[in-house]
Amino acid sequence: EVKSMHTRSDARGLGVGAGESLTGLVVGGLGAGTGEDARGIVIGGLGAGAGKNFKGIGLGGLGIGAGEDATGLLAGGLGVGAGGTLRGVALGGVGVGASALRGIALSGVAAGGEDLVGLVVAPAYVHVREGRIKGVTVSAFNRIRGQQQGLALGIINYARHLDGVQLGLINYAGNKERLQWLPVFNAHFE
Repeated sequence: EVKSMHTRSDARGLGVGAGESLTGLVVGGLGAGTGEDARGIVIGGLGAGAGKNFKGIGLGGLGIGAGEDATGLLAGGLGVGAGGTLRGVALGGVGVGASALRGIALSGVAAGGEDLVGLVVAPAYVHVREGRIKGVTVSAFNRIRGQQQGLALGIINYARHLDGVQLGLINYAGNKERLQWLPVFNAHFE
């Protein structure tokens, strides 16, 4: 069922969508989405998304995303993303990304953003661009080009500014005066 708050909904064969907002259960064989906000359960065989904000449960065979904020449980076969803040749990087969993350991001390969708070697990790569991670990161390469607050577990852990602990084969904390590079364990607290 598609309920549009502001405009007539459109449901044709394999896709379901609305030019403005969607509320309720929305299921599309190939895709499901809206140009505005979506609330409820949105499922798309290939993709699902909202042009602005998403709240609820979203599942996309290949991917799911929101142009602004997303809140709830989002799972995509390849990826999950939000242009603004992603709150809740994000499960991406290959990648998870958002400007800001508040919650849990579990990815099959890589994850990243600018302001991450919570748990981020990505077997290959976690990247924070000029921002911060506050919480726990688990990845082969944790590349924090800003501030790491918390715990990083990986083979290579790199933080320009460390306020926490790194456990890995190679660990770098750019803000330490001495012993910036250490094997196995590195720590710095402010």
